[in-house]
Amino acid sequence: MNITRRSAISGFIASACCPVFARALDEPEAAVPVVLPSPAPGWTAAWDRKLLNGLMQRMNSAYDPAARMSRAYRGPEYNYQSNLRSTTVHPIKDSFDYALALLEVDTPELRARAIQILERVIALQDADPASKWFGVWSYYLEEPLKQMSTVDFNWADFNGSTLLLILYRHGDKLPASVLNSVHEAILRASASIRRRDITPYYTNIIAQGSSVVLAAAECMQDADLLEYGVGRMRKWAALVDQSGSFAEYNSPAYTPQVIEHMTRIRMFVRNPEARMLADRLHHRAWQHFAAHWHAPTMQLAGPMARAYSNDVGSPLWLQKGIGNAVLFENFEALGERGGALTAALLDFDCPAEMRSSFVRLDHRHQHREIFIAGNILLNTLVPRPCAATLIPVEGTTLMTPSFALGSANRSDFWVQRRPLLAFWGDARRPPSVMQLRVIKNDYDFTSASFYSVQQGGAVLGAIGFRTDGGDKHPLIDVIKGGTFSLQQMFAQFLFPNWNPAWQVLMDGKPFSGKAIDIPLNTRISMDVGACRIGIQIRAAAFVLRTSVPDAAQPSLRWSQSDGKATLELTLYKKTEAAPFHWADLQDAGAAFTCIFDDSSTSLSKFDRDFKASTFNTSATTDRLRYIWAPPVAAGAESLELTVHRGAGAFAEMETAYMGRIDGKPAPMERLDSHTILNA
Repeated sequence: MNITRRSAISGFIASACCPVFARALDEPEAAVPVVLPSPAPGWTAAWDRKLLNGLMQRMNSAYDPAARMSRAYRGPEYNYQSNLRSTTVHPIKDSFDYALALLEVDTPELRARAIQILERVIALQDADPASKWFGVWSYYLEEPLKQMSTVDFNWADFNGSTLLLILYRHGDKLPASVLNSVHEAILRASASIRRRDITPYYTNIIAQGSSVVLAAAECMQDADLLEYGVGRMRKWAALVDQSGSFAEYNSPAYTPQVIEHMTRIRMFVRNPEARMLADRLHHRAWQHFAAHWHAPTMQLAGPMARAYSNDVGSPLWLQKGIGNAVLFENFEALGERGGALTAALLDFDCPAEMRSSFVRLDHRHQHREIFIAGNILLNTLVPRPCAATLIPVEGTTLMTPSFALGSANRSDFWVQRRPLLAFWGDARRPPSVMQLRVIKNDYDFTSASFYSVQQGGAVLGAIGFRTDGGDKHPLIDVIKGGTFSLQQMFAQFLFPNWNPAWQVLMDGKPFSGKAIDIPLNTRISMDVGACRIGIQIRAAAFVLRTSVPDAAQPSLRWSQSDGKATLELTLYKKTEAAPFHWADLQDAGAAFTCIFDDSSTSLSKFDRDFKASTFNTSATTDRLRYIWAPPVAAGAESLELTVHRGAGAFAEMETAYMGRIDGKPAPMERLDSHTILNA
C-alpha cells in the first residue's frame, strides 16, 4: 500500500563479490528475575558464534526440505495483510534468514542447502516491471501476492536487506547463476523501494529502505540510486530535526530497527554524507531509547506509537550494544529462546555516555519529549496557509526505582499504540504491567482517541472518538461512509499478569472475589507490591440521537482470574452486531483519573488521599473541561484537560485539545536541541 505524507500522520503519525562492501568492512517464561548475579565479560566474537549456533538449532528444526523453505504454524489471530489462519505455512522472510544463517556456518552441506533456498525463494519475487508489486514478495508460499488481503510493500525492504547481507558476507561463495539472481532481486527490491518512496513519517521503513538503496547503489555502482538514497536520508533528518525525535516514537520494535539500519550504513556505505547522517540518526535513536529505558524492570517505558507486545523480551542487540553490561541471556543459553540473527552479525554499539541508563536507575525523574511538532500536524491537516497552531504530540514518563508510568498527550487506540502504559517491580518475565485499551467488538478500535495530561505519577485522561479514522488499522481499514459493524464498545485497563496476592479496595472496602459489577464512579485502589495504583472513572457517555432496542447503558466491571485482571468500562453493548453510523451518535466519551505512588504509605492511607482529591467538569456545546486536584504526592496542585465533546473529525479533535498543569500549559520539551542535518 502506498502511504502518503498526509495519511501517515493522520493515521499516526555487479561482480562475484561486491568490492564496495569488501572495502567498507574488514514465549512467556516463569516469573523469575532474568538479571544474572555475576558479571560477564564484554560481548566478543565467541558470543556471536554461540548465538548463531543456538539460532541454527531452532532454524534447522523448522526446515522443510520438500519445499526448500522454512516452515511455521500460522495461528488464528487477525492479520491485516494475510487471509491465512490456523494452518502450516512457509514464510518467505524466515527462509531468507535461514539461508543467511546457513552461509554463516558454511559447511559444504549447509552451503548447498542455502543455495537451494535462495533459488527457490528469490523466484517468488514479483519480477514483472509492469506490475504494481514489482520487487515485492508475499508473506507465504501458500498465499501469492494476488491472494493477500493487502500486499505488504515492506517485504521489498526486509528481504532486500537480508539479500544484501548475503551478498556482502557470502557473495564469493555463491555460484554465478545464484549470485546473478541475488543481484537482480536486490535491484528489483530497490526499484520497488524507490517507486514507493515512503514518507519519512514511517520510521522503520524510512530507515530500512535507505540502508538497502544506499548499499545497493554503491554495490551496483548506480549513481542515480545513490543520490536518491542520500536525498531520502536528508528528508528524514529534516523531519527529525523539526521535532527532535521520531514520528513513530519510542517503539520497542522500530527504534531498534533505526539503530540496526544506521549501523548497517555505518558498516557498509562509504558515501560521506550518508555516513554523516547515519551517525547522527544512530546517536539520536540510542538517545531516544535510553531516555525511556526503565532499568529496574528492564523494559522500555511508555508511551509508544508502535508496539507488538508489552514485554521487550530479551533484546540481544541491546545486550551486545552495551557490552554485556546487562544480561538478558547468559552465554550458555544464547539463541535457545530465539533472537534476531543480526545481533550476531552487526556491530551494535551504544554511545558510551548512554550506557549507564541501561544499567541502573538510582532516583526518580520525569522525562517529557516532543514526538511530533505541531506545525507538522497542522501542515498535514490543513494543506494551505493557516494562522492556527497545534500543540505538539508529546510523551511524559515518570521513572522511579519502583515503577515507570508513561502517557501520550494525544494518540489513537490502534492495536499497536500504547498511549497509557505502566511497569512496576523487577525484571521478571512476563512483566508486571498495566495498559489502557479501547475495544470494539473483539479488537482494538483505531478510531478511539486518547487525551491526557500527566504530572509525576498522576494522569488525567479522556477517551473520544474520531469520525474519519480507521477500524482495525489507521490506513488499510479506514471506515467508509461513517458506518461500521458494532456490538460492543468498551475501554479496558488491562493487567495481563495479575498476582492474586495483590490487594484491591473498592471505595475503601477490600475485594477478594473474581468479578463484580460496580457503579461507574467506583474508586479502585490497588497494592501491587512495588507501588499503589488508583483508578477512577469520572465520566462516561455513549448517547444516540434515537433509541436502539436492547442497547445497554454504560457500566463498569472489575474481574480477576487466570492470572489476569481487567477494569472494563462498557460504553455500548447489544446482543448482536448491527450497522452503526457515526451520524447517529450525539455524545460519546469518557474521563478518568489514574495515580501511581511508591511511597511507604499504606493502601488505606493511599485510598483516603485518592478519595480526597477533587474533580470538576464543565461543558460547552463543543468542549469538555476536566479539572483534577490530585493527591499531594503527585507534585501538582491541579491537572486540567480540555477535549472535543462527542465524536468528531481528526482536525476538530486535535484543535480542541489543551492540557494544563497548575493553570499553565503543560511544558513542551525536545529530546535534543541540536539538529542532525547541520550539526
